[in-house]
Order: sequence, then structure tokens, then C-alpha cells
Amino acid sequence: MFQRLLIVIVGLLIVACAPAATPAQAPAAAPGAAPTSAPAATAASKPTVTVNYGYSTAGAINGPVYIAEEMGFFAEQGIAINYVLFPSASEVIPSITKGQVDAAAVGINAATLNALAQNFGIKLVADTGTQFPGFPLNIIVVTNEMASTIKGPADLKGHKIALTPPGLGTASGFLLSKYLAQANLTPNDVDIVPLNFPDQVAALTNRSVDAGMMAEPFATQVVKQNIGQVLTGTDTVLPGYQVTGLLYTDKFMSSSHDVASGFMIAFLKGVRVYMDAFGGNAINRDQVIQIMTKRTDIKDAQLWAEMTPTGSSPDGAVDLPSITASQDYFKGLGLVQVTPDPSTFVDTSFAQNAVKVLGPGTPPVPPKH
Repeated sequence: MFQRLLIVIVGLLIVACAPAATPAQAPAAAPGAAPTSAPAATAASKPTVTVNYGYSTAGAINGPVYIAEEMGFFAEQGIAINYVLFPSASEVIPSITKGQVDAAAVGINAATLNALAQNFGIKLVADTGTQFPGFPLNIIVVTNEMASTIKGPADLKGHKIALTPPGLGTASGFLLSKYLAQANLTPNDVDIVPLNFPDQVAALTNRSVDAGMMAEPFATQVVKQNIGQVLTGTDTVLPGYQVTGLLYTDKFMSSSHDVASGFMIAFLKGVRVYMDAFGGNAINRDQVIQIMTKRTDIKDAQLWAEMTPTGSSPDGAVDLPSITASQDYFKGLGLVQVTPDPSTFVDTSFAQNAVKVLGPGTPPVPPKH
């Protein structure tokens, strides 16, 4: 028995001391071929995980996401995007609160604020639309006939103004009320006509309204078609006001924390490319416009070059005073009942982590026109 045990021990020692097997050699390159290098252990080698992204329009609000995908920023993080399109913005919030999507870009309106206040398992994690100088949410356009009469907010008294439905209960309604307040007027001093943007163009054309709170590309189209003239951009009415944001579900943040972090890194890289392209420095503008014409509803490259862009924070920074101002406005209309401190439903940790990885973004430079 002892001899058998000794034989086993000796055998194990021989195996333990044997040299490790050398890895198989790569096949030699063909004559004249460029030398191959070993694959780097980069983020691109991560297993691909699908993120369900909810949105309601193929517009500029999603531009940074399209750019991040087209330029491979999501692939670097091992992420594939599954776009979930909803017929209207009002359907996005119910979907994300039910966990049907992981992330979504939404307007900071009454529906969003109510869902955040009632703790429906979502958090506001980053900015997707802020009115930096030169980057307005809306452009106030007046008909050519009214251009000589309407020069400022005081001149709007008694006139018909088109607003996207439901009218005052929107971010546009809030901005209009702020503009009118500059002349000590209220929305009661004007005639609000709820119209979507395409219908606003028609209404300005047939002169059934005198002015419109328009988004791009409609404002630029109205001017190019000699239907109306620009009165002002709302970035001058309320500079720095945040109008849209990115939501994450609690489940996405907790059970897929690394993926949520990677999504934010890729997203902010897309934001920075977008802002550099459409800002005053116009970096890689042609390339970005090509992506936007491919991925958005606006297919005219020249229109992209001429219109006033929306803006987004290069660091994803959420503006809490903007959220508070929106809460107060919608509460005054009876559309929001509960107004908790916005810090209770905002989670900036993902954006802050992304900035640590990427470094601080360049402050937005106003576009040149």
C-alpha cells in the first residue's frame, strides 16, 4: 500500500513540475501581406447587450443617440439599441413606467413630472434638451403682414398664437407665458390656438393665426417660403431652461448597472459630436448632417445646415431650477398636484461617472447664422 501511495505522489509531482504548454502559433502571413497584430482587449470585445430605447419622433432630440450608434460608440460599450417607436409622446411615459423600455427621451411636461413624483420606478438621469444661447426649443414666427406690427411681447396682445396641443399645458406654453410676462401680459391676453407644427405652417400661410411657437425645421421652412419672419428664439426668453431629459428605469439602473453606465458614456459622446457639429465651431458638420438625414425625418441636408438646432448638455447636466419652475407652472394650471424636491427623482450618478471617463465637455458655442 505504501509503495502504491509513493508512486501516486511522485507522479503528481512530475505533472506539477512539467513546463506549461506553449500556445499555438498564428499562421505565417502571406508574402507581402501587412503584419497582423493581436486583438486588443477593448470595450468592443464585450458581449453585446440590447437596450430598449423608447421615443416618439425621429427628430433632433434623438440625434445624439443616432450619432452614437452610427459612429460605433454604443458598440464600444457592447450595446445594441432596439428602438421602440411610439405614435405619440404621451405613450412613452406609460411604457417606461411599466418597464417595457429601459431608457427614453421625454419632454419635461406634466405627464413626466407626475410619473416622477409618484415614484413609478423611473429616474431622470441626464439632459437631452437645454436652451443654451443659440439653441432654442421654439422660435416665435409671425406672418409677414404682422411683422411690422409685432415687434415684441407687448404687441402680441389680442392676437392669435398657435401652440402645440394641448396648448398652455406644454413647455412651449410655459415659454410663451414667460415671454408675455416681459410686457406684464398673461396668456389670457392672447388667443391660443392649439395646432401641431405642420398645421401651424398651414395656419400661418392662410393667415388664420398671426404667430406660432414653432420648432425646427418648420420655423426655417416658413421663413424660406416667405410665409413669415422670426420674432425671437425662446433661448433669449429663458436661457438655460431644460426642456427634455433622459429617463432610466430603476430596474435598468440596478440589475444592468454596467450597461446603463456604458449607455451614458456612449450617449454623451454622441451629444458632444452633435453639439460640436451644430455649434459655432462646425466640427465634422457634413458627416453629422449625413447621419441626421439618414436617421431622422428631416431628409434635406441643406435644411439641416440652415435651421437653428436644439441643444444638449455635453456633460448631461440636469438643471434642477428648470425642473422646479416647470413643476410650479404646471401646478398652477392644475396639471400637476404633487411637487417634491426634484433631487428626489433625479439620479446624476451615471452622467457624473461618464464625465469622469470622458473628461468635462466643451461648453456649447452658439451657432453662426
